Amino acid sequence: MKSSVGKQIYKRIMIFVLLTLVTIFAVSKLLDFISYNPESYTMVSEEEDYKVSDFTMLFDNYLSLYYPGTILLDSKASPKKGFGCYEYRYNISKRKWHTVIGNNYNTILKIKRGKLSPEFLEDGTMVILADSFYDAGGDQEYYAHVKENLTIDDALLSDIRKLPDSAELICDISFDETKTAKEFASFMKNYDCHYIWAAVSNPYAYMMGTVTGLNLSPTVVYSVTDDFAGKYPGITDFADTDWSEDAIANNLTDHYLSSLKLMLDHKAFVKTVNTSLIYIKEEQLQSQYELVSEKGLPIIGSQIRVSKEELLRMIEEKAFSYLYVEDVTVSPLAW
Repeated sequence: MKSSVGKQIYKRIMIFVLLTLVTIFAVSKLLDFISYNPESYTMVSEEEDYKVSDFTMLFDNYLSLYYPGTILLDSKASPKKGFGCYEYRYNISKRKWHTVIGNNYNTILKIKRGKLSPEFLEDGTMVILADSFYDAGGDQEYYAHVKENLTIDDALLSDIRKLPDSAELICDISFDETKTAKEFASFMKNYDCHYIWAAVSNPYAYMMGTVTGLNLSPTVVYSVTDDFAGKYPGITDFADTDWSEDAIANNLTDHYLSSLKLMLDHKAFVKTVNTSLIYIKEEQLQSQYELVSEKGLPIIGSQIRVSKEELLRMIEEKAFSYLYVEDVTVSPLAW
């Protein structure tokens, strides 16, 4: 009798455990299904040496649009956690442009049921400087003080001249008037700089004093699928100053429009990054896309890495009107 009762209790316990495990598994799968799932691989060709998720492509594009000179150098996806949870590890840099090989990372992005929680292991990994560019196409009442702060005065010019001849500077330069893509292409060919980022006038900016733009010198170029390349022309092609002005201008315009369209086509991604990073409204993206499609790409300036000698030549020739010096090194070897 006791043996029979014991067997029944054991059987009930096993059924309870089994039902609990099945319920946990089902709930996990359900949460994976109904929550934002970044684990798709449709953008990068399968011929790549390692799999690159669509989320990584979208995040790389997001950095290019909103974070001047910020490059995604390396990526590593952790196994899916279940219950709608995912984790990505990235090496993100504003100052180094060489490709990192290995499992180095300084940023962890945790996604839990559509909400993003970033963890930065280094200070200054994802920082946006407000008012480092003068937007000639923006609200002039607001930008009046920006013009004053970024004007090249005698004190700044004196400090630049005191630098050793081997010095290189990272600068945000702005024009007094917006340039067309072709005018900016001509500018790129005339001055010997490392062009990092092109700043684009954006009356629909998410916050006053900030602008959108596009990276001009990424270190990682992905081999995308034909379908992706057809939908988003120019987004993985980067202009070279050896190209003709027309070719550069067309590439810059196509690249920027494709970057905006990629965001517009992936609303779940935008909604996810909005939970903890800069807040981007869909209507702002759409309005900027329509504006550039109709009137062309309005470039207000550029982030550049430039030698002391070339910077002084640009200032003397009044190649630009406003200047913000982000960083200086005594030798180009330091980068």
